[in-house]
Amino acid sequence: MRVLNGLARALNVPNDRLVWFLGRADGGDALTSEQVISADERLTAAQRQSLLELLAAFLAANDAVDDGDPS
Repeated sequence: MRVLNGLARALNVPNDRLVWFLGRADGGDALTSEQVISADERLTAAQRQSLLELLAAFLAANDAVDDGDPS
């Protein structure tokens, strides 16, 4: 555990976040962009919401282009 604590301090992340991330690195389900943004405590709630809305707009625009609608 001391090694993980040292890594967390060196990476400037909370211990529990590092342990959570390492648990996801075992080939389990990949996190979505939405999940990563929602979990990022470095951002305010308003910043997370703005990023989620912007991401949704980008994805919708990409889907429209993929469907032949260039708007």
